[in-house]
Amino acid sequence: MIETIFFDLDGVIIDSEPIHAKAKRLTLDEYGIGYPGSVFDEFIGQTDKDFFSYVFAELDARKHPLDLLLQKKNDLFIALLPEMELVGGFLPFFRSVKRMIEGYAETMKQPLIPQKKWSKSQR
Repeated sequence: MIETIFFDLDGVIIDSEPIHAKAKRLTLDEYGIGYPGSVFDEFIGQTDKDFFSYVFAELDARKHPLDLLLQKKNDLFIALLPEMELVGGFLPFFRSVKRMIEGYAETMKQPLIPQKKWSKSQR
């Protein structure tokens, strides 16, 4: 009997790394900071602060403020979100799980997800 299913979002449902890399690349381009193409792969899974600290120390001759680079990258990332795609194979998997849960839910007399009663202080 399936009671709960949890999905990790990044890497299971979506893969944000290409969008992060594109936002970083656009940020560096906008500020005229040269970079080797491999730099984005070298920082997969690391924080933006780690990436831009490296950029500041090693690549940015004009020493743009770290906060400026981080903010620009975040703004670009948000603008690029519509380009994000689901991880291949996730949607068919999710649909099959959904059918299993819906089939199970139809045989129950109670809702699959109990409705929680909230007191006025919790609203």
